[in-house]
Amino acid sequence: MDSNEVLLHSGFGLSEELLKEAPAHLTDKMIVDLVNGIEVIDDQIKVSKTRTSKFERFRDSFSGRSKHRQDLINDNLAKCMDSTRVWLQNHDYEIASINLAITKITDKLLETRSGVMQLNSKHNDLADSVINLAKAVDDKNEKLFNYIRDVDLRTRADRQLDRVIAKWQAGGYRHENTCTTVYMVLDDLKNNDFGLYLECGSANFKDKQVMLLHLKDALQNQLCNELSISSRSFHHNNGKFSIQDLAEDLARLNKANTLSLNYLSDWSNKHTEPNTWLLHQLTEDSLNRNNAQNTLKEIPSKIRVNRWFNRITDENIHLRDTQHGR
Repeated sequence: MDSNEVLLHSGFGLSEELLKEAPAHLTDKMIVDLVNGIEVIDDQIKVSKTRTSKFERFRDSFSGRSKHRQDLINDNLAKCMDSTRVWLQNHDYEIASINLAITKITDKLLETRSGVMQLNSKHNDLADSVINLAKAVDDKNEKLFNYIRDVDLRTRADRQLDRVIAKWQAGGYRHENTCTTVYMVLDDLKNNDFGLYLECGSANFKDKQVMLLHLKDALQNQLCNELSISSRSFHHNNGKFSIQDLAEDLARLNKANTLSLNYLSDWSNKHTEPNTWLLHQLTEDSLNRNNAQNTLKEIPSKIRVNRWFNRITDENIHLRDTQHGR
């Protein structure tokens, strides 16, 4: 009977697999203790087996050797069991340590998972912040672009107004009648940079009104010079001109100029743009060789210069924006 068989008979089955699974240092200590005790037990059992005769058994019993051998077997068996108990306790301690380590690792993994979730949440918040920041930057860029574009349009409008007035002062608009010249100037402004600013500029209404007032001031100064009236007379409705003289002047225009005025004023309506409509109607009469008296009957014979000037400006610069989409 070998050591394993003795352990099996004692109720301790140590298979090779169990020995492999146990911690190395504990297994080595247990094996040393068990082997030492089991070898002693084996030796005593072998001696007992050799004592087969009645005489030897009587002598051993009488001399106490049999009891001594049995005491050795019992003592070593107790030591083996105690060694196994200690090993089991140590094994339980190691398992408890391993469980504690696993618990700590689990806690760390949970903390790591929580940290990853918080990091993911912060990443999402950061992504939202970046999106909002990008949107804010786009809005700022759009506002800056609109502002720069508006400044450019306003600058170009101011320059065009200065060029048009300078051209008028230099005699660039050669017509028989000052009223016709005013209309040609307004049409030139309307269909170029000045009108583009009023239609497409992103400036507020007040800024555009300031531009219109600037236009009226510049036109008023030149108109007063052309008609040889003072600014005071202009503002007090003292300056007037005759509609009959206007019709005669238009009748003396060459055909090219008459056709141009007729074309440029064909959008007007008698009830909403009466001053522009008058120019269109008088050029129609001239082109068709009709008597202009029928047209003149619908208009007062004398018109105040300042009232006509303000209305013709509003009709061709302001009202054409809102009513005719031009």
